[in-house]
Amino acid sequence: MLRVGLTGNIGSGKSLVCRIFESTGIPVFKADEAGHAALEDQKIKDNLLTRYGSVIIQADGSLDRRKLSGIVFSKTQELEYLSSLVHPFVEKCFNAWCDRQKDAQIVIQEAAIIFESGFNKYFDRIILVSAPEEIRLQRVLQRDAITISEARARMDRQWPEEKKIPLSDYVINNDGKLPIIPQVIKILEALKGIK
Repeated sequence: MLRVGLTGNIGSGKSLVCRIFESTGIPVFKADEAGHAALEDQKIKDNLLTRYGSVIIQADGSLDRRKLSGIVFSKTQELEYLSSLVHPFVEKCFNAWCDRQKDAQIVIQEAAIIFESGFNKYFDRIILVSAPEEIRLQRVLQRDAITISEARARMDRQWPEEKKIPLSDYVINNDGKLPIIPQVIKILEALKGIK
């Protein structure tokens, strides 16, 4: 089984590219979804409550993700702390998911911070979805209903594309000009040729 990491900075269009891969029959694991599930894990929630107090809990007892995001995206050490809880959970989920994909020749994990987290060492190949910063910013503002400063704070926590491109095996240009499907098909053919 070939394990492929698919990454790209916030707003680059990773989800769209993953849907295209999925339409070809390639199983895709979404690390963000596993990360959200991690925040529902009682042990992780207890750790967060101990560190940040009830300010991160809503009236109904659920985690206030917006408040937690405000805390962790404002201080590097807080983001590192959250990552130290969430990343092992996501890795465990991914490995269990891979075990269930017994017939798959290729599996893909979609994750925004593959390089930043050091997860790139777990993959046989890395695909980077690339888009100009201003396009990414507009996409994030439209999608997430956050302020420009909140969007920039999230973008600033990720490595610049210039640092990720030389570390990636394949780059998909999602600038709104080049068609994406032919780029995905070309990469898929290359991946299928790997023994």
